[in-house]
Amino acid sequence: MGAEESDNLKWQRQEDVAEGKWWNICSRAYAHIDIHKHLKSVESIRREWEDRWMSEFQWADKVVVDYGCGGGHLGLLLLEKYGIKKYIGLDIAQRSRTEAASLLAPYADRCSFMSPPVDFSSLGADIFVSQACMQHFQSEEYYDSFLTNIGQSGIPEVMLQFRHGNKRFSPSQIKKTKACLTTAEDIEAHLPTYKRYFTSHVFPKTKYQYTGFRSDAPVKKPTEAPTVGKNIVIVGSGPSVLGSGLGRVIDRMDTVVRCNLPIIAGFEKDVGNHTDVWAFNAAKNVRRRIPSMAAPGKLMLLCTPFSEKKEAKSIRVLSDTFAKKGVWFDWLKDEQRIEARYACDMVAKERLTTGVSAIVYLRHMYPDSHIYLHGFDYVCSESPTPLHYWDPRERTRLGSSAHDMEKEAGYIRKLMEDGKVSTLTSSSLEEA
Repeated sequence: MGAEESDNLKWQRQEDVAEGKWWNICSRAYAHIDIHKHLKSVESIRREWEDRWMSEFQWADKVVVDYGCGGGHLGLLLLEKYGIKKYIGLDIAQRSRTEAASLLAPYADRCSFMSPPVDFSSLGADIFVSQACMQHFQSEEYYDSFLTNIGQSGIPEVMLQFRHGNKRFSPSQIKKTKACLTTAEDIEAHLPTYKRYFTSHVFPKTKYQYTGFRSDAPVKKPTEAPTVGKNIVIVGSGPSVLGSGLGRVIDRMDTVVRCNLPIIAGFEKDVGNHTDVWAFNAAKNVRRRIPSMAAPGKLMLLCTPFSEKKEAKSIRVLSDTFAKKGVWFDWLKDEQRIEARYACDMVAKERLTTGVSAIVYLRHMYPDSHIYLHGFDYVCSESPTPLHYWDPRERTRLGSSAHDMEKEAGYIRKLMEDGKVSTLTSSSLEEA
């Protein structure tokens, strides 16, 4: 497109924009099909999204609507890196939908594309996103209709990017980025069942903002914590589980605890296949995927090595995530973490492993239960072993200076001497 043609497109008839005609012929960069010029590069815009607003959401296993999807670049990032369940791209221009479908062809079975207007409540979405779109709305009627659609959709979380300013619309002719100005307060007033929970500027000192809204609609909260029985087994990841044949013993235990993201399929004979408690750590890749493990009746336990104050945001987000699934969520409390660190004689930079954190939590919460351990190899072995039973590659114990396995092993041995913890055997249930 030449400079003269580009200049001629600066002002367009309202009906051409509303019907998507202009978006089919304007600059590909302006339509966000090609990422360059003012958006710099794909790498740059991805960093911008992740730094400015994407960290506010838990994406794993979610259905995401991208309103004004352009070339589908957000969808590619979400599908490649964040493990979303489904991507729904909405765009008024056929050219954009075609280009987005082409870009996301490797994920075609997890994508769909539509042209507005669409009833948002029919999409079954978990997160609704709209970027660089609202500033082009042609009228207050269009704006009101869009926000009413969101407000009635029941979608739990929403992120809208808009151009901040005293609310106004260009009624007959549209300049490229100044058709609509509005405020977060006005948007919130249109969404009575939503509350604003973050605002971030697109670039420093600009009027463009990312703003997140969360539904205040009632969520399914479990009425009581799952029952934890007399006999608890925590299944670790050590390769000593292989060939043990203890899968049936594990599945017969009152409560089965697993840590982080173990591979169970193919190893059921040695590790069982039942799970009552998922204990997971602070790693981002674990937190993104762990919600997909949640189901009513299970306990989701955050075993963070950090203080409750430092983890306040994560605890809030995870609480909302699991509450909407009707799943009980809890976390290692400061007093429990501090007591365990003292018992293990840890120094400032050392962190508790997920397995020991789970032991500490369960001993505090269920003092009358007995804990059996399976796959905690470092307690009994002095030599390096593979880190995970499903990965035969040789590694040193956890390979990280953040954990002191000698100290943790000593702590567990002391519990064993006191009769509070035992190694799982084929006769464990008979002896209980």
